[in-house]
Amino acid sequence: MLESLYFRSFRGTALLTKKEELDLAKRIDEGARRIRMSVKNATAILANAVSPTSRKETIQELSAIRRLSGLSAIALDRADTLLSAWAGSTAEGSLVVPEIRQQLLTMLTEIRTAGRQLEDAKEELVRHNLRLVVDVAKRS
Repeated sequence: MLESLYFRSFRGTALLTKKEELDLAKRIDEGARRIRMSVKNATAILANAVSPTSRKETIQELSAIRRLSGLSAIALDRADTLLSAWAGSTAEGSLVVPEIRQQLLTMLTEIRTAGRQLEDAKEELVRHNLRLVVDVAKRS
């Protein structure tokens, strides 16, 4: 009974047209591009503003995240955690001067916004693909 209710819920989801599929792919690519650019910018900010010994590990991790072929939620959470630690939850808790803190917070906001865009587009694509799978399964 629960299964039939689950499968019936897909009826409200239309199959994607080629244009809609391309638009979703563009949204996914754009979100990933914005995240990579923001992580790159944050890495550059840290590289220029913080002593080499204290920043080395953070810069290495951010660089590794930026090079990932796919941006997982775990990788995004890690970038968020690293940048949040440097920016601090308050100006007093920050490891950098106020100007740098503000730049890092701007990059952090961009990463979070682009991450939501990326996840929303991925969820929409999955939902529509499940609709297609259910449609094909019915015909078999």
